[in-house]
Amino acid sequence: MILREVTQPTIPQDIEEVSEKLNYFSQHKDSYDVVFIGSSRTHRQIMPQVFDRVLQEQGYTVRSFNLGIGGSYLPETYFYIRKVLAMRPKKLKWIFIEYTDKLDAREENVRATREVYWHTLAETAYISQVILASNHDWSDKLVMMFDHLHSYFYGITKNGKGSAWVQELIGYQEDNKYKISLLGQYQDGYISYDEDPDRHVKKRQQRFLEKLDNYRGEVQELREERQLIEAHQPFKPEFLAEMVSQMQRHGIEPIFVVPPSLHTYKDLIQSHQQQYVPTLWVFNNPDRFAELYAIENRFDDEHLNQQGSELFTRLLAQTFLQHLTESQESSP
Repeated sequence: MILREVTQPTIPQDIEEVSEKLNYFSQHKDSYDVVFIGSSRTHRQIMPQVFDRVLQEQGYTVRSFNLGIGGSYLPETYFYIRKVLAMRPKKLKWIFIEYTDKLDAREENVRATREVYWHTLAETAYISQVILASNHDWSDKLVMMFDHLHSYFYGITKNGKGSAWVQELIGYQEDNKYKISLLGQYQDGYISYDEDPDRHVKKRQQRFLEKLDNYRGEVQELREERQLIEAHQPFKPEFLAEMVSQMQRHGIEPIFVVPPSLHTYKDLIQSHQQQYVPTLWVFNNPDRFAELYAIENRFDDEHLNQQGSELFTRLLAQTFLQHLTESQESSP
């Protein structure tokens, strides 16, 4: 643990979706009571302005920041949590963690700068141990470990900078036509997919609207899968327990959140039942939260639009208010 913290790499200044948000947070870190962290299902779905306003209406003054990063998976999310903790923000009391059950990046991303830079020897060794201790099949374990080792060795051979060097050599200039600040309108880290001009994002929404019957079928499958008890779970409770312990040692309460996605996350629920995860709020229930799965509130099969995001954020804030009330009542 100590070696991993001492050798923690400095974040480069040019990593899309990472550098801008982390740099902004580091400059304003002492202003926030709450941080939301996770993948695009955090970045594009939790609205700090709405969250703070709902609490203010009930007499609570908090300021929150959305540190969600598109495509972030479990080890990467934990790395950014530790980055936040290392900044020692003075007011931070709660970190909301959107759980992602993946232990490795997409195969096409293993050589990306974002993936390479944090794969130090200590980080790579640690995540390899987590993978080995998981209940995944051995074939899956080997593939996942290979991907992390690939990123590590690509980094130490300095090839991670090759792409940028080639682009500079040939005079390549990135088309910024579709580039926007990922801090959002209120500089709070949230931006809706609705307002993202990226043509690939628009195409994804179009594909979703063209296959609504598929989406309805997936929602029904989620209803059925949530009722099943699976005997074999690739869950990683010790890894989650360490995440919890790290935050608690800094005086911060971790709150795990299952967003309204099409995944079941039964391994996280099992970890909560076994008390590795103390606080867990589950929103992937199409029966209980039907409005979050209504087509008019979806951007695509895995993400809410701005209207749906406001609904989700209000539910999250109301759940938090109830949590605060219960915590006060149980305090001596």
